[in-house]
Amino acid sequence: MGMMGFQHCARINSFYSSCIPKFVVLITQKPALMKKKLLLSAFAFSALGAMAQIADYSIAPDFTANDIDGNSQHLYDYLDQGYTVFIDVSATWCAPCWSYHNSGALEGLYEQYGPGTAEDKVMVFMVEGDGTTTTAELHGSGSSTQGDWVTGTPYPILDNAAIGDAFEITYFPTIFKVCPNRVVTEIGQKTTAQLWASVGSCVEAVSSNDGTVLPPIGSAAACVGNDVELPIRLQNVGTSALTSATIEALGFNRSW
Repeated sequence: MGMMGFQHCARINSFYSSCIPKFVVLITQKPALMKKKLLLSAFAFSALGAMAQIADYSIAPDFTANDIDGNSQHLYDYLDQGYTVFIDVSATWCAPCWSYHNSGALEGLYEQYGPGTAEDKVMVFMVEGDGTTTTAELHGSGSSTQGDWVTGTPYPILDNAAIGDAFEITYFPTIFKVCPNRVVTEIGQKTTAQLWASVGSCVEAVSSNDGTVLPPIGSAAACVGNDVELPIRLQNVGTSALTSATIEALGFNRSW
């Protein structure tokens, strides 16, 4: 079952650069003492401007909040346990949100691959991101709701607009995927199978000394003949402390 045809309650525009990439980046590192748990550290080598919505491949903001059943939910705790976390930021009055909620895509993901399952690799949250609505409207009461969002939803629901604000959402629904290394991307309204397949793209530690260069935020390209600022983000996803690293930018020429 596909998710084609779903819409948002608001839209933003994007553009793509057609300029030619000028650099490749190589990274080498020196070993360090072993530690027992995954170490996550990121180093920004170039400042980047603010964006309207949190940019893909940013480090996700952490949150600790109670769900509507009173249970404390801490994002980074799940990530540190190796879960990939999917966050559906919706509003009770939003018709496209209601349609996606009722598609069962996130329900299926949680029930097949969530905590306590054989796979045990994903966590799912719904966040009610409109601060003007109430918990009653999540249960289907009031004038600003599409229906009962709670009954039949197996994963936690957080009535907390501050989380949506932290992720700088610009429309409902916004569906995020947060990998265990805390890198966030907007995954969109996908099927259960598509959501599960996307988990495989998350970076995992493959050795004790495992430095990785994160994808760039924004454009990493420049037109031929122009100077370019090269943003580099180095993250340690290994199990040992990363004590030093060498990053080398190699220029190249290309004829067209």
